[in-house]
Amino acid sequence: MDEATDITPGAALLISVRRRQRLAAVHFPQVSLIHIVEGIKRFRHGDLVGEAQAGDVLVIGAGESLDLTNTPLPGGRYVARCLSISSDLIRDMPPRDSGTSPQPVARLRDPLLSEALDHALAALDNPSDVPPALIRHRLGEIVLTLRHLGLGLDVPATATVSERLRNLLGSRPGHAWRAEDAAALLHQSESTLRRHLARDNTSFRELLDAVRMELALGLLQGGNAPIAAVALDCGYQSASRFAARFRQRYGITPSELRAGRAISGLSDSGARMTG
Repeated sequence: MDEATDITPGAALLISVRRRQRLAAVHFPQVSLIHIVEGIKRFRHGDLVGEAQAGDVLVIGAGESLDLTNTPLPGGRYVARCLSISSDLIRDMPPRDSGTSPQPVARLRDPLLSEALDHALAALDNPSDVPPALIRHRLGEIVLTLRHLGLGLDVPATATVSERLRNLLGSRPGHAWRAEDAAALLHQSESTLRRHLARDNTSFRELLDAVRMELALGLLQGGNAPIAAVALDCGYQSASRFAARFRQRYGITPSELRAGRAISGLSDSGARMTG
């Protein structure tokens, strides 16, 4: 096994719930878009508090964390289409104009963006039927549209060690990872890896936990596998320990999250996302 280099360009998730859900500190490692179809999504980012309604698109910067509340309308549902775009794809795009500005979270409503989202989501819904180059093209269309609307999507010029480690751990989230093994696959010593992670204000254990919890949230929101199976996929042999850690992370148990769902669908070209 070697370091994962074939990083998928994006992932899509459909969320549909009939009960109000509150999720604390949801982390978005990649640039993500959430298109509200029905209901209301409220969000908090530090002192910034806002909400998005049907027709709005939330654009969340890479590396940001938000407190989220998904609220169905009376007698209805909360439905959202979510999409993430890999930092590698954004790096491959032409440099952004100086007139665009990065924002941690922005609320947009524009027909060009909606059209670009429809194209990309249709491709990610059926990745086996769409050439990879076309998927990248459609995701690139979103990036260019956001820049046209004045929104910069800042990612590091080159992948950080933390990002490379995230990609590696995400390729086998249920594996019994050790820092020394991951460091070898990243072609560096364990001490060098830990030093780089410390500079990014994280650690091997924290990053592994984050990758597993983010995967778990996406699988629980958009998949139909039993909770015990999700726990195993995320490296937890004990479903009860998994549930306790999930609640500690997001402020809700896996069963509570699942209980409110109406319909679900997960389309994944290799990565996972949350919303």
